[in-house]
Amino acid sequence: MRAYFYLAERQMAAGFCRCFEILAQIAGGYVEILAAIFLWEWVFRERESLHGMSGMQMRSWVILSAGLTVFYSVQVHLRMRREAFRRGLSALSPCSAAGLHLARDLGNAAVNLSVKSLPLVILGGLSFGLLPPAGAAELLLALCGAAAGYLMIWLMYAIVGASSCWLMGLGDLGVALTVLIAFLSGSLLPLEFFPQPVQSILSWLPFRYAFQTPLSLYLGKMTVPEGIRQLAAQAVWILLLYLAGKLLWDGGQKRLSEENGS
Repeated sequence: MRAYFYLAERQMAAGFCRCFEILAQIAGGYVEILAAIFLWEWVFRERESLHGMSGMQMRSWVILSAGLTVFYSVQVHLRMRREAFRRGLSALSPCSAAGLHLARDLGNAAVNLSVKSLPLVILGGLSFGLLPPAGAAELLLALCGAAAGYLMIWLMYAIVGASSCWLMGLGDLGVALTVLIAFLSGSLLPLEFFPQPVQSILSWLPFRYAFQTPLSLYLGKMTVPEGIRQLAAQAVWILLLYLAGKLLWDGGQKRLSEENGS
């Protein structure tokens, strides 16, 4: 366990030293917020609300979504892909290789949250306004949903990374996953704006829980009982994604071991 904490601390220390990268990511995120809010201002120019969302709620959604996007940034799939190209997934006995990957990304997550996400949200709120949370219970559930959402996102990218053992020729599949998450999670567009048949399909997929759930809770678009049910669904998805990732990880190690031995 000490090895994991040590690795996470190293990642945090390295992350806090990258001043230019921090400023560049905040600036890039702010430009994205600016463009999205200008677009939504045009959409709401003659409307007080759209699909149950007011203009102020939409601005808050954009700002908070940008902050979550930075917080959810992980690198596990890139590291796993590099290891697959070297014909061996990392192992450091008695430490779990997957645990080491998670420790690195948790260290980065601490940096992203403290010096990237929060300043970006504060800057966006000062520029365009930001609604307060709907209530203390909603805020607590939203924070729990964001933490669980991070773990779900990490497991999805870990699955993509482990699949590199079989799909190295297809390039970085993490790009495709990033696009899927952006469009199907409520990050770019709240799911209320999708046709009802599409919403029904998305309710059976894990993507919506990363953005739609915590943002809806924060803005009061979801009741506390429904939020608790959503968190329970997140726990189920985390378990399923973990099992799928472990299956691919073990299979990938076996495949690469056989290739190295041949």
